[in-house]
Amino acid sequence: MVDGLSVIVPAYNEGPALASTVPEITQALRVLLSEYEILLVNDGSQDETGRIAEILQRENSRIRVHHFSSNRGPGAATLWGIANAAYTHLIYIPADGQFDLRSLKDYLFLAERSEIVIGVRSSYADYDFRRFVASGVYRMLLRILFGLRFKDVNWSHLYRRSIFDKIKVESAGVFMLAEILIKARRCGFGIAQLPTPSLARRAGRSKTFKVRVVAQTIRDMLRCRFKR
Repeated sequence: MVDGLSVIVPAYNEGPALASTVPEITQALRVLLSEYEILLVNDGSQDETGRIAEILQRENSRIRVHHFSSNRGPGAATLWGIANAAYTHLIYIPADGQFDLRSLKDYLFLAERSEIVIGVRSSYADYDFRRFVASGVYRMLLRILFGLRFKDVNWSHLYRRSIFDKIKVESAGVFMLAEILIKARRCGFGIAQLPTPSLARRAGRSKTFKVRVVAQTIRDMLRCRFKR
């Protein structure tokens, strides 16, 4: 089992879910680890996310809150967490309650032998037809452009923090998770895949399937491909 874990929780307009999700993450960590922290990043939210985050921080000294003045995307929020993590391992967990915390023990077990553990969803609770198609096209492009053949690249990943001494991450958008895998594989880091369920959203809707997000993802992919 790993010695300590930093949990990065990006949150953009997730006020309705945040108040219950973060305490549940805390409870799961208490059972598994003696050393942990939660890095809660308010990504320029326009609802009550920021206020709820501050309340959670006051109630628990293990929680650190950072506020972005504008919405920068989950990639930028995760990168802030990576740069400020205190422990040897870190994981990204969404604020919407879709991550099944029962999987956390398996992530930690695999992290003893691999530098990266990536979750592979066995179900996609909130995907409609458009998102299924977009996801399939995205994975196909990753195979064609980078030879990346993982079954799922956009779910929760657990990293050994030291890999970022050798990997420079340039994307702050959706492509960031794939970029880390592409560069980690080039460096020879071990990558384990973990089948894990995905739960239904507690509130709100996904913010990733937007024209500007798709456009940024395509730009980041092409920039990474041609810089090789």
